[in-house]
Amino acid sequence: MKSFYTDSSFGWDPPSKKLELFHRLGRFVLVRAGSDTESPIVAFTTFRFERDQDERVVYCYEIQVAGVFRRYGLGKHLMQWLGQIGRGTRMEKVMLTVFKANQSAVKFYRKIGFVVDPTSPGYSSPSEEWVDEDDCDYEIMSKTIASSEGGE
Repeated sequence: MKSFYTDSSFGWDPPSKKLELFHRLGRFVLVRAGSDTESPIVAFTTFRFERDQDERVVYCYEIQVAGVFRRYGLGKHLMQWLGQIGRGTRMEKVMLTVFKANQSAVKFYRKIGFVVDPTSPGYSSPSEEWVDEDDCDYEIMSKTIASSEGGE
């Protein structure tokens, strides 16, 4: 992810990223290679419960899957967990920010049901599709959390 940050309008700022990751309201979901606590972490997501435009959201700040563990469904499973956590805490949607240059991530999020959120820069109106803005190198995506048990 460092290269995406370095090339972005955000820039790469390790102290700021560390503060974001270990924010006092932040929570983690970890996936280990084995069943004991000594097994290496192979995937994780960090999130917070927030209010965005008067909506209760689970905001995904980071999702990472180690290279050799990609394409096994861990990322999808982690995002499903965020939806389940949100449903259990009466949140309305899962939100995230993604760099446009990270096309594999954008494709992944779309595949699992995320859409560009109305709060994303360049989004015109609910009746219109997102408009690409050259000066904005990221988009905000979201997925509504289904209120029924089998909605994810």
